[in-house]
Amino acid sequence: MKKSYSSPYSIEIFKGKLGLLKIYTIWESFNSRNSETNIAHLPGWYLSFFNTIDNFDSDIYFILVLKEDNPLCILPLKYTFKKYFIIKTPVLELPIHGHFYYRDFITADQTFSTEDINSILDLIKKKFPKSWDILIGLNIYECSNFYNLFLAANCKFKFIKRYGRIDYLFIDKGVDADSMFSRNMRKKLKKYKRKIEEGSSLYFETERLFDGENELFKRFLELENSGWKGSAGENTSIKSQITLVNLYKDFIKNINSEAYFVIIIGRLDDVDIVGDLGFIYKSTFYSLKIAYNENYSHLSPGQLLQEYEIKLIHSHPEITCINFMTGFETHKLWTDEFIPTYNTMIFRNSFKGLFLGFIYNLKNHLK
Repeated sequence: MKKSYSSPYSIEIFKGKLGLLKIYTIWESFNSRNSETNIAHLPGWYLSFFNTIDNFDSDIYFILVLKEDNPLCILPLKYTFKKYFIIKTPVLELPIHGHFYYRDFITADQTFSTEDINSILDLIKKKFPKSWDILIGLNIYECSNFYNLFLAANCKFKFIKRYGRIDYLFIDKGVDADSMFSRNMRKKLKKYKRKIEEGSSLYFETERLFDGENELFKRFLELENSGWKGSAGENTSIKSQITLVNLYKDFIKNINSEAYFVIIIGRLDDVDIVGDLGFIYKSTFYSLKIAYNENYSHLSPGQLLQEYEIKLIHSHPEITCINFMTGFETHKLWTDEFIPTYNTMIFRNSFKGLFLGFIYNLKNHLK
């Protein structure tokens, strides 16, 4: 008699805010158990989106994967439609937002095999309540869980394209803070400081945020709104949109006890000239948003802020890395270390998925 095979894997699918709340405790337990989790793996981000953005939860799903009835991972996925070669196509993608740069899914621990990955994909193909043809990951950072899922995915067509980079700097606690700066950088910093008029004083204020009513946080919002991002420019600052103000206030409230926001403001005499909305999780300082007063751009306030932050973190007993969240040329003054990011597409072995995958493959070969 032929033996039947019973897969050790199963999934449970949850939708929207109510679904997130049902698995919130499991998700947070993953963060406690897995030492490799980072800013992309905190459920509080999604809860804040649900709390403050209209219709955000209309097609957001959370897929809880179990192995032998033990929680293995949670995948947040958005169901949407995209046009490819004029063909409207249902897709699943990691949820994206302009104020949420990192994207990934979370696992219970670091042991995540190729068998695990392909079993998960098979279950999503069979059990997801709506038809889909492509699984998309945008701005996926190298070595993330989703990146590894892409590499291991067993399918006929999949594509990856370099998107950008995330700069970072490891802080060497074994040397003096000043020796971390190159000779050329030290010269530049002295030059920036000489531009500050005699009798003026540049100093920095740093505070941990416990709520959105913090005065330093309000000053940061004013500072960011004063320049090209504000109402007189592109209208993309946090303060220019009440939804974003509420979103960041909710972020501050919902992040778990292992993580927290900080504000750093650089003040020249009585004027705020530069600031950073930072986020600390485990051993990393994430520089989420930089703002500066454009009337003082000749003083290179961003570089003076960076010097202060490096020295501040050098003296911190637990923080060992600065993550700049993006890849700007100005970061190269401080570091040449970076993580590449990619856009990825996994085509399902459905009729439309195979057809679109074939067209993409043909297009790439004709370039």
